[in-house]
Amino acid sequence: MYHSEGNIPASVRNVCQTPVAPMTTKTPSWNRTIERCRVGEAQVHRTPVMGLKAEARRLNYNIDKWGTCRGRCTLRTPPSMSRRHWMRIKPMRGGGYRSGPRGRGAFVAGPSFPMRPPPFDVHLANDVFVRINENNDTQLTQDVVARATALTPSDAERATVAALVFKVKTAIDKVIATPDCVPGVKFEDYREVGSFKKDTALTGHTVADIVIVMQTLPTFEAVAALGNKLAEEVRAQKEVISCVSRDYGCLLAAANAQVRILITTLPSNAPNLEQDLHLPERIMMINHHAIRHVIWFEEATLQSPFKMLVRVLKDIRRRYVGLQPLSVWVIEYLAHFAVMNTSNRQPLPLGPAFRRVFEALSTGIFLPGSPTLFDPTEPGMRIAYDLSFEDMDLVCSTAQTLLRVICNGGHAAVLGTDSSKIGIDLSKEVSVWNGVAVSPLEVAYTEDCMKPKFCEADEALEEWFKSCGGYLT
Repeated sequence: MYHSEGNIPASVRNVCQTPVAPMTTKTPSWNRTIERCRVGEAQVHRTPVMGLKAEARRLNYNIDKWGTCRGRCTLRTPPSMSRRHWMRIKPMRGGGYRSGPRGRGAFVAGPSFPMRPPPFDVHLANDVFVRINENNDTQLTQDVVARATALTPSDAERATVAALVFKVKTAIDKVIATPDCVPGVKFEDYREVGSFKKDTALTGHTVADIVIVMQTLPTFEAVAALGNKLAEEVRAQKEVISCVSRDYGCLLAAANAQVRILITTLPSNAPNLEQDLHLPERIMMINHHAIRHVIWFEEATLQSPFKMLVRVLKDIRRRYVGLQPLSVWVIEYLAHFAVMNTSNRQPLPLGPAFRRVFEALSTGIFLPGSPTLFDPTEPGMRIAYDLSFEDMDLVCSTAQTLLRVICNGGHAAVLGTDSSKIGIDLSKEVSVWNGVAVSPLEVAYTEDCMKPKFCEADEALEEWFKSCGGYLT
């Protein structure tokens, strides 16, 4: 699996040429097989860094033509992996690796890369940092609850959407039960997802979501035929409805409500998808994850009253451009984290939990290198893995500005209940609260700010890397 040149010493060859066992892990591109090398019980992981030369300078090692860090560890990148990733040997106790070579000539683990400490959270350190002056959280909690109540859909809206969802489900059951009802399409399962299923929908948003999992590959023609067939079955139930094709599947639109049919397929079909023939893989991946999200949400809400906080945060995200890079799933999990993750295991009131969300975002919980939150439905995956550097900076700076407004008495404007501030983006304009002027923060991220600064020796090392084909051999 690993390439080698020349007469490599046996100690190096035995470790570096260990066969690589494929292991399936959750990645942003669905279930992708990555390469992991096992040396005894020591594993070689890939970790993104600024660059090969920057890492070589940090380790201060002499790298020979085999890519061996003399006297310490071996860093080798297989051709199938990107140059943006390195292989890092995880050290074990005992001077070597368990079940690995010991004694003279054994490999000794190199220094582990320092990790940035977790963002400070005062709600997890109440016994250490005792407040001298208690904040008036009672009024904040009442305002959050009142705003959440105002954002809750009316009973008439819920009844309208529920009636249309029932008719669409009946049509789906009939189509699935009828063999070859849609030529060339086989179904695995379907499930209702989305805000109406989770009871976090906002007033005026009368759209429900249903995910249909296909056993066959979802071509554009097959999805369009499925949508037309469902619309035909719903019309048979005396409902005026139309079907419109979308990149996620199709949209069934009635007079006062809509149902989005989200199409996905089995993960095993992902390698066979073609760009111009089937629905986009990324969209189907998101639709597939929506099933896991709704299952987790239903279990989490059994003991946590954070649905109202989710409504408030979704409304704020809709009004502030700087928070729009956050997905609905990120907002839902942030709300659960703010309410339930406490030192005494007791739910936090909605007022302090509302402020805590902006505190977490302001501390850079999603910035590069920060020990961020992990997705409970995707073990080992960051909760906001799809944020770009620009989005990370935008979310953090916007949250910092809004947090300063909240802490100086402007929480009503952030919630959207201050009539004098409706339609004003407080993250982009200067505002004054109790004599304190809150001005927007400047952009911290630029295109070149993440590039390391190199000396002449590093530039020479980079040229040598390029002459070797771009990776260590």
